[in-house]
Amino acid sequence: MAGALQSSVRDLRPAGGPVDVYVTHYGESYNGQGLGCDDTVYSSFDATIVAVGPGRERDWPCGTAFLICGPGGCLWAERRDGCPGCSPYVLDLSERGLYLVCGAGAGVCTARVQAFQPRRACPFQPAGLLASAAAGGSALQTLGGAIGGAVAAGVNETLGLAYSGSVAARCPPG
Repeated sequence: MAGALQSSVRDLRPAGGPVDVYVTHYGESYNGQGLGCDDTVYSSFDATIVAVGPGRERDWPCGTAFLICGPGGCLWAERRDGCPGCSPYVLDLSERGLYLVCGAGAGVCTARVQAFQPRRACPFQPAGLLASAAAGGSALQTLGGAIGGAVAAGVNETLGLAYSGSVAARCPPG
C-alpha cells in the first residue's frame, strides 16, 4: 500500500459535517469509460474515484476531496464522476476503493465520509493517500503524504479517529 498526495491543497476545510453513507462500486464493465468531472477514464484499480448522486452534486461538486472510513479502513479520494442511480446517502467507488474501505469480499458497506473543500483553488489529487484501521479503534495513518494539521485535528474530532503526528499539505507553486 503506497500512495502520495500530489499537488494537494493548502488548508483543506471540512465541507459540512461527517455523513454516514453506503459505499458501493461501479463494476468492472465500466473500465475504460470516461468520467464526468474530467478527461480521465474509469479503472477498477484507481482507488481515488468517487461518484455521487444527483442529491449531493451541489454539496459535493467535482473536485471535492473525501476521507471515507469503513470497516476495512480509510481512504482519501476525490469526486470525479456522477452516479445517476445513487441516493444522497450512497457513494460509488472503484472496486479497489471498495476493497480498501469495506474489506475483502464486501459488495457494499456502511462508511462515514467527511468532505473537504480547498480554502484556495488548486487541484486535489489524492493519488491513493490511504489510512487504515488499527486494533482497538481507528488510527489515521497516512502513507506517502499527509494533510494540513488543522484538518487532521478536525478529522479526529468529526470522525472520531485517533491520530497523532504533524502533517502538511501544499498546493503547487504559482
